[in-house]
Amino acid sequence: MHTDSSNITRRALVKGLGTAVVAAGTLKIATAAWHGHTLAEAFAEFFQSHYQRMTPEELQDVIHRIERGAKQRYGVNITCEHSKAETGVVFGYALNISKCKGYRDCVHACVAENNLGSDTQYIRVLEMPHGSAHLEDGNHYFSGTVPKPKHYYLPIQCMHCENPPC
Repeated sequence: MHTDSSNITRRALVKGLGTAVVAAGTLKIATAAWHGHTLAEAFAEFFQSHYQRMTPEELQDVIHRIERGAKQRYGVNITCEHSKAETGVVFGYALNISKCKGYRDCVHACVAENNLGSDTQYIRVLEMPHGSAHLEDGNHYFSGTVPKPKHYYLPIQCMHCENPPC
């Protein structure tokens, strides 16, 4: 059967290519799972191998956006840089838990920065009774005015997997 390619719209072409990419990815994940990988391992491997890295120009645009945002929002000049990952070095970050007052600003910033939906949060804040260090005593569904008397707030962050899909 011969099809006249001049009748194919850009939308139909993009939709067809998108469907083909999803089908190929699904097949690759299913094949990997068939060969002894868990579905999660297969998905992580597929995602990592198809993750689109920023171009140097896109990276510079992001760095400049962050620097401008700090100047506009906080009135400070900052300098950001991009350095390549070093062999044997694992990424991590720290939260100063003595500064946490339960406002969940870190949670909202993480959600915004990582383009997460409202149901996905990599950071949780626990409201803890003073004197307790047991996470079971914490409440991450707290509400109302914070900080509350006789409580402290403990941010619990993502553990930065050894081989994260992100």
